Amino acid sequence: MKKLLVFLSMAIFLVSCAGTPKKSEVNEALSKAFTECKQYKGATVLELGSAATLIKGIAGLSGEAEDDDTKKALEAIKDIDDLTVLTFEDCSDEDKKVIKSKLESILEKAEILLEASEDGEKVQVFGTSKEGTNVVNDVIVYIPDECTVVCLMGSISMDDLTQMINV
Repeated sequence: MKKLLVFLSMAIFLVSCAGTPKKSEVNEALSKAFTECKQYKGATVLELGSAATLIKGIAGLSGEAEDDDTKKALEAIKDIDDLTVLTFEDCSDEDKKVIKSKLESILEKAEILLEASEDGEKVQVFGTSKEGTNVVNDVIVYIPDECTVVCLMGSISMDDLTQMINV
């Protein structure tokens, strides 16, 4: 009986771990791609740790904001752990093709939350969400025409994300 309980416990643990590789796989692949993209002339990778803390520090807010928009923005990003931005607009056309191909092959494996197009410019938003909740984890915004990828690692409500995209 003890062996059965140990086996079942291990099986449940392994199944629960196996439920998240898609997200981890995409995050790891993007991280590796960003590191590789640093070698291209004209590509810029900006990596920030705790975005909310950094932004509060830069704005000199020390936790309290005076205007409502700033308060809302800080509240929206309070659970964002990391922020990474890749821009490669200044790369050669050949390098842009290579980088876009690399990114798009990675993002094929991610869950697309939103795709919009205005005046021919496409924006894709990827992330993971649990059914029945309003929270999105690990948001990736890809704007191919502007050669930009923004990764927000952590949690954000769908309402806050929508509000940020519509600004």
